[in-house]
Order: sequence, then structure tokens, then C-alpha cells
Amino acid sequence: MSLESKQHADLVRHREFNALRRLMGRRNPQSRLSLPAGAATQISRFESTQAISQIDALELQMSQQLMGTHQQGDFGHTRIAPLSEALAAKPMRSLEAGPVKDAAEHFANDRILQAQMVLEQAIGERGLQHDHTPTWLALLDFCRATNQPDRFEAYALDFSVRFGRSTPPWISLPHQAELASRERAPMTASLKGTSRADWKAPLLLTRVEIQALQVCIQEAHRTSRQLVIDWHDLVQVEAAQWAELQLVLESLASSSLHCTVHGAAMLEHVFDASSAQMMLANLALLRCQNRAQAFEDLAMDYCMKFEVSPPDWHLPLCRFESPDLPLVTPSEPVTELLVPELYGVLEGGHAMSSIKALTVASDLVIRCDRLVRCDAVATVALVRWAEAAKQQGHRAEFKNVHRLIESYFAAQGLTQHAKVTIRRD
Repeated sequence: MSLESKQHADLVRHREFNALRRLMGRRNPQSRLSLPAGAATQISRFESTQAISQIDALELQMSQQLMGTHQQGDFGHTRIAPLSEALAAKPMRSLEAGPVKDAAEHFANDRILQAQMVLEQAIGERGLQHDHTPTWLALLDFCRATNQPDRFEAYALDFSVRFGRSTPPWISLPHQAELASRERAPMTASLKGTSRADWKAPLLLTRVEIQALQVCIQEAHRTSRQLVIDWHDLVQVEAAQWAELQLVLESLASSSLHCTVHGAAMLEHVFDASSAQMMLANLALLRCQNRAQAFEDLAMDYCMKFEVSPPDWHLPLCRFESPDLPLVTPSEPVTELLVPELYGVLEGGHAMSSIKALTVASDLVIRCDRLVRCDAVATVALVRWAEAAKQQGHRAEFKNVHRLIESYFAAQGLTQHAKVTIRRD
């Protein structure tokens, strides 16, 4: 039998076991009409639970027998590592201490089967967490995050019988993330504007792109026309190019151009105080924006940090407009076109644009109920973002994350700088 056929048979076998569990859980105790109603219900529940436990044991035994057939390659349908690799990757003693924490680390690093194995063994009859409600809820969250409705239903039934309480409703987090993407796509497009940009920032700003921006500035100045710049896609600037960016921004500030800038917030988010040249580039941007007070504040920080004299403030000659950042007077209600939200899978460099788009403000609540997974790189970026916000006197809240993400955020130190709340549904 080919590997693909074995994988398909394995998936079918799991569906059959889940169907049998549901059948046992729904069996109508008509044969116990002679017993009192309460006793019949208790016997039915006891036998259903016992039968389901036997089904679980049989499924585990068959999976262990099939381990040898899955020694090579990944499961093609699920894209997760084979069980043999999962067993080898984590010592069994880790299942006895902090199973949710261990599962959260596996899950964040896309080791889906290992995370499932840790949780399932922890709540098994021989597991040390079999009567621990939070571990069961973490497993149910795992099923929702990995879109496994049949497995969720089986464990939800066992949870309800075991603890005598209702379970969270079934929700497919991947489907919710897709909905979030569709909801926000037109709004994001409207923020970017429909005007053609003379220059559009790439994800990584290199010397070639900076030189291209300089050429656009010179051409617009020569022809006395409006310059349109789009920074929306910017994620990072090459470390060696801060001086070049500073020179371009200073030339823009010293020119009599009418400049329309889309996505100015993305440019602002790439700056920090890690290097003198980066702070000088930031000062040049503040001059372009005619933000004298912010310029003086940053110039003082620059002077104290590097013990050198900062550049002097000069009134800019350019007219710098950001149509996607409208001015709001204190008497006007503040309404956001996009509610701050993290959703879907945040991993690697692709997550940086989502994180950098978060605006630091007082009492910032970031919606996370449609966030499926957040890997190590994205989590570190969130920690740095939250730490910077805290240093500015703000404390953000990441609201309604599922339990595996909450555990990983806590392990990585995000909870030291921001509030993280677990979803309650």
C-alpha cells in the first residue's frame, strides 16, 4: 500500500472512531425504562464514558501499531509531522509538567501534531491533567484553531460528562480569520488611496529604492508638480541605508514641493532609538511634517543618548500632507476606520506589517479573537512593540486570545508589558 493510501486510511479510521464516540454519547437509554429517570441517566452516561474510553484506547493502540509505516515523510493531507517524530522530539517527562505551556510552544512553532499529542496525553485517563479543566479547555481551543470539528465534538461531549458543565461552542478560527481578511481588505485598499503614486515603498527599503525616490523628488521639483508617495508596504529599512534616507528626507524638507504621502504611519513605525543615524533620519521626517515640538523632544533624546549636538530646527519649505491621517480637533469624536486587530497566522517577516500598523495610544485594545497562531518571530516583535508603548506611558490589551496563544505570550514575556485576556466563549 502506498504512503498516500495509508495516510488516507488513517484519516478515515479517525473519522470512524469519532463517529462511534458520537453514537455512544447520543444513545437513548430506552432499555432502562424500568429504572428511575435519574439512575437511568447516570448509568447511560457512565457506560457512554466507559465505551468512549475504550474507543480512545483502541485508537491509540492502532495508531501505535501504524507508527512504523509513517517513519518517513509528513502527512500529505494535514502537513504535520508523523507521530514517531513527535515522540522523538519531546521527552515523555515533559507531558507531566506544564502540558499547556509545552503544547503552546509546539503550536507556535507549527509543530501541530506534537502539540495535539501533549494535550491529549495530558487529559487521558493516565494523564496528570485528566481532571484539570483549563487543560481540557486548551485542547478544545486547539481543535478550534486547527479546524477539527469532529475531534472537538468528541472531546466536548467527554468534557461535558466529566465536569457537568456546558462546553464552548464550535468555532473554526481559520474560517474566522478568512472572514476578517475579507472584511478588512476593502478598507485597507481605501486607506491606500486610488491615486497613482510617483514612488511606492517596497517591503525592504534598499539603496536602489532610495535613489529612485530622490529622482522622483528632483523630477517633481523640476516640473513644479505635486509629488505622491506611498509608504504602506514598508516593513524594514536596510541598516546601512539610514544615512541615505536622512539625506532624501532633508532634501524633501528643503524643497518647495506639495507632497501627498500615503501610509506615513508605516514609515514612522520603522524608527527607534537604536542608532544615531536612525534618529537623525527620524528628525528629518519630523521636519518634513513640520512637527517642531516633536523634533525638539527627539533632538534632546538624541543629544543625551549619544552626547553630541543634534541638528537645528528649520522651518520646512515643503507642504507635506497625509490624507489617511486626518487631523481631529478635541471637540470631534475619534472614529477609527480599522479597529486594531491581529488575525490569522502571524509568522516571520510577513507579520511585521500587521504589527507595525498598530498605533500606540492610550487604552489601546487589540482584537485577537480571530488570531489563529503567532510564531516566535512575531511574538518577539509584539513584545518589543508593547515594551515601547509601555515606556511611552501606554499599556495595550490583547483581547480574547485562545489559551495556547495566551500561554505562549506569557512564556515569551508579553504579559510583563501588556494585558492579555483569554476568550471566554
